[in-house]
Amino acid sequence: MTAQTMNGFNLNVARVDALEHDKRGRSPLNVAVDGIQKHIERRSFDDAHVINRSRIYTAVADLFNGLIPELIAVCYQFDEHGMVNIDDVSGRILVGLPWGSKAHRGWGLRSTEADTLRALMLARQGRRGHVPLFFYDIEVRNWLLNFRDYGRRSQAMNYHNAHFFGAGDVRRAWDEAIAKRNGTYIP
Repeated sequence: MTAQTMNGFNLNVARVDALEHDKRGRSPLNVAVDGIQKHIERRSFDDAHVINRSRIYTAVADLFNGLIPELIAVCYQFDEHGMVNIDDVSGRILVGLPWGSKAHRGWGLRSTEADTLRALMLARQGRRGHVPLFFYDIEVRNWLLNFRDYGRRSQAMNYHNAHFFGAGDVRRAWDEAIAKRNGTYIP
């Protein structure tokens, strides 16, 4: 009997000179070691996967929280005639949005990230007693800037600073976006 140690596990395996070999020419000992090694790698990957998913949601939340001030800066550009990128009458946003189905690429987002951000923005407008900065008007099928309640850029930034996205928000919206994409979403 010989003992081998691998990743902290003692493998007590009877050593026989005339071991049968598998189809690839590996001995049963090597097959057993490979199986244990794969299990250890898979378990380690699963643990790392959980940690990384958490970090991914946090990073995506940070990305979204960084994009909104950029969008606010674009929306609150003025010239001598008024707002440049917003229709002064309706509040309709005249530039591509980070959560738009095509414009997300210009903002550096992947389609899943854009879908997630869109779900977050829609969830914000559905809260009672909450006056969102950006809202979707289903009748005209456009996103609007609420410049009546947030007439100055500083007011818009104050709104944004008070309503950051967290990793938990991103995770729920991400799961919703994936479910909608897969056709398994149940509201």
